[in-house]
Amino acid sequence: MHNFVFIQSDGVGYNSKDFNIVINKKPSLIKPKKDIEHVEVVGRNGSLTIDRKGYFDIPLPYTCTILPSDTCCDCNNTNSIIDNSELINEWLEGSGTLIMSHLPQYEYKVKDVQFEGIDIDGSTGHFEVVFICEPFRYLPLETINLTKGTHEIINPSRLESQPILTVYGTGTVSVVINNKAIKVDNVSEYVTIDSVMFECYEENKNLNNYMTGDYPVFKRGKNIIKLESNGTVEVQWKYK
Repeated sequence: MHNFVFIQSDGVGYNSKDFNIVINKKPSLIKPKKDIEHVEVVGRNGSLTIDRKGYFDIPLPYTCTILPSDTCCDCNNTNSIIDNSELINEWLEGSGTLIMSHLPQYEYKVKDVQFEGIDIDGSTGHFEVVFICEPFRYLPLETINLTKGTHEIINPSRLESQPILTVYGTGTVSVVINNKAIKVDNVSEYVTIDSVMFECYEENKNLNNYMTGDYPVFKRGKNIIKLESNGTVEVQWKYK
């Protein structure tokens, strides 16, 4: 029997099984659509194609039924749908992480949840929920510990991935990834270069103005990283 886990951004999450939810229809494996516009221009043969180099969000819809049971998850409430509706309403909103039982190795990054409530029919309930997600599915966060020197990191995906790189050192810290150099000045103990959020910092100290070079990207396949000191790389490989 299929189920899903939704964990909100603040860490609060449940499995649909906690509420005795039965999945009537699960999402298809949706291919993200590229953000491309075709503009008709007078006097031109064919349209002008504008490729914005991105992808649109994807909707992941579920159709569900809530069946009666004696207890709900680890709380003391009875299974009354009315009793549990407030908790379900609070759960199915906001942003967070979605894990689907038919694709358990991947995580989807949820940006919004479309859920209008529960239709109660006697002792059962019915509802639809749509998770609006980033275009890609991700493997769980992987942390790679690196020592001073040259290392090879393999990106198993066909897509580029944006790492979070932490390098230890003082003064000026340098790193080279795929022959592209990054340098950060005014470092006390370490620097974190976050290619996901486009931020460079040391704890609460903003180092964006002390960074030269582009935020690193791991291309498909082999990536070469050169460090002058120890460091760590956090990355989530992503897939269409």
